[in-house]
Amino acid sequence: RRKVEAILDAARDLLLSGGMARLSVDALAERAGVAVGTIYQFFPGKEAVLNELASQTLAKARVWLAELQGEPVAAREWSERLDFLVARMAHSWRSDAMIWDPAWTTPEMRQASDAFDSELATIVEGILADAGIARARRRTMAAVIVESTASVLDRWARQGAPGQEVPAEIRAMLGSYILAARTS
Repeated sequence: RRKVEAILDAARDLLLSGGMARLSVDALAERAGVAVGTIYQFFPGKEAVLNELASQTLAKARVWLAELQGEPVAAREWSERLDFLVARMAHSWRSDAMIWDPAWTTPEMRQASDAFDSELATIVEGILADAGIARARRRTMAAVIVESTASVLDRWARQGAPGQEVPAEIRAMLGSYILAARTS
């Protein structure tokens, strides 16, 4: 198991330091301090390594999804839950930004990502319900919130995730969007 973790750590390091262009089986082996054959002993290729990294990233994200739905977070006002959501998404994008894109190139990870986004949108629909948004608008608004937040955070993370201004602006924008929808 230590060798698998070394390979995964090496893959994460390579992705964070140079993106997908730096990730090769030879580079993985060198960075992990193992033979090339050892990588193939555990993974059929670099795509499988990416899939495992993405699976771990999704597992971490599912932890904050569960937090969002559990006590005491679920008992908070809608605006506090929205702030919590944006903060957790920002943290996730900041820490795993370089893993998101290359990993989603495989069909199984695209499917897993779509399922995660669907779960996230369902949770956002609940926040919107608590904010007083009409049922007819919730699904569309939730999709807009999830996709636009992810898109902005993706760009922010690619720029090195400088400061907290972007997550703060996302929270302000979403709060205004929801308040405006309550009155229309």
